[in-house]
Amino acid sequence: QTCALPICIGCGACVEKCKFGAISLNEYGVAEIDEEKCIGCGSCGKVCPQKIIHVHECANWIVVKCSNK
Repeated sequence: QTCALPICIGCGACVEKCKFGAISLNEYGVAEIDEEKCIGCGSCGKVCPQKIIHVHECANWIVVKCSNK
């Protein structure tokens, strides 16, 4: 039995929601965060349909937990 992890589906909802231009879709269609532009507001995570974008509270880092390559 395998456990499928949620993956980024490349819908772009997070890209559209980010007011700071800190998110883009890479060549594989996976969201990537520009740490220089990200302020850690978390609005991208709220609109992610897969619920795979999370704010690291201790450092205000945003990550996409995705196994897509």
